[in-house]
Amino acid sequence: CCKYIYKKVKLFMENYNLKYQTYKECINENDKLYNYIEELKTNLKTSKNQLDYVIKDILYDIIDNVVETINQQEEQCDKEQRDEQQNIVKTEINNINNKIKENKKVINTLHDYIINQDKNIEKFLVDLFHNTQYKLITYYKDFDANESGTTAIVCILFNNDLYVANCGDCRCVLIDYNLDSYPVTEDHNLQNLKEKSRILFENSGHFEKNYLYGRINVTRSLGDLWQLNKMYSSQGRKIPSVDKWSNLDIKNYDEYKKFIEKVNLNWIIKPTPEIYKIKDIKKNFFSYMIASDGVWKVSKNKCITELFFNSYIETCNDLEEKKEDKELDK
Repeated sequence: CCKYIYKKVKLFMENYNLKYQTYKECINENDKLYNYIEELKTNLKTSKNQLDYVIKDILYDIIDNVVETINQQEEQCDKEQRDEQQNIVKTEINNINNKIKENKKVINTLHDYIINQDKNIEKFLVDLFHNTQYKLITYYKDFDANESGTTAIVCILFNNDLYVANCGDCRCVLIDYNLDSYPVTEDHNLQNLKEKSRILFENSGHFEKNYLYGRINVTRSLGDLWQLNKMYSSQGRKIPSVDKWSNLDIKNYDEYKKFIEKVNLNWIIKPTPEIYKIKDIKKNFFSYMIASDGVWKVSKNKCITELFFNSYIETCNDLEEKKEDKELDK
C-alpha cells in the first residue's frame, strides 16, 4: 500500500511539473502574454473575458503592423511580387494566430488549476486512497486484505503549503522554532467521539470490549475487507463479500466508483482520508513529523519533538566534523 501511494503521489507531482514547463515554454514566446500571466498569477480573480480581450488586442496590433509593412512595399513591388509577399504575410499571421490560441488554451488551463488548486489536490488525495482500496479489493488474496488492513498518512508540500491526508490513527505533528509541537490530524479510533458516533448511528455498528466488532480499534483504514460481510446498501440489500466481487464485472476504478455510488456504499471502517492544509509552513514552523500509532502510543508529542531535534543537531555536528576532516586531508 505504501509503495503504491508513494508511486501515485510522485506521478501526480511529475505530471504537474511537466504541465508547468509547457506553460513556461508557451508564454516565453510572447513577452506581452508573459507579462499578463504574471498579473494573472497575482490576481486569481481576473476574469477570462479580460484574458480574451488582451489576446485579441495583441493579435490586432500584430496584424496592423503587418498591413502597414505591406502598404510601404506596394509602391516598390510589382503585382506578382506583392501577391507573393502577401501570401507569406498571411501565412505568418495564421501561424501567430495559432500560437496565440495555443497560449490561450494553456493559460486558461493553468488559470483554472491555480484557482481550484486546493480542490484539485484534495480530490487527488481522496481518489488516491479510494483507488488503493479498489486495488486491495481486486487483489485481496495477494495482500490478505480480507483479514488485515493498514492506516496511512500522506503529505504533499506544494508552493510552501503542506497538504496532509490522514486515514486512521497515524499522526502529523508540526514543530515550530521554539520546539513546541502542534498536532494537525485527529486519530480515527474509538476514542474519537465523532468517529464513534458515525459508526453507531450511520452504520449500526457495535463494540465489544472497546473494540469494533471485538477485533479492531481504528475507525478508518485501507483494507479490512471482512467488514463487507456486515454491510448493507441504502436499499437494505446485503453487500457481497470480497470473494464475490469478481462476479460484479467491475473492470476499472471508474466503474468501481459508479458501483459505490449506485448502492450508496457506506463503509464502516472508511478508506476516506481527512484532508488538512497548513499555509506557508516554512514561515512559522521548523519542520513536521509523521508516524504511525506505534510511535505516538508510547510517547507524548513533546518527547518525540525533543528526540527529533536532538537527532537533528547530532546529524548536523557529524556532517560538520566530516567536512572538517576532508579539509584536513586535503
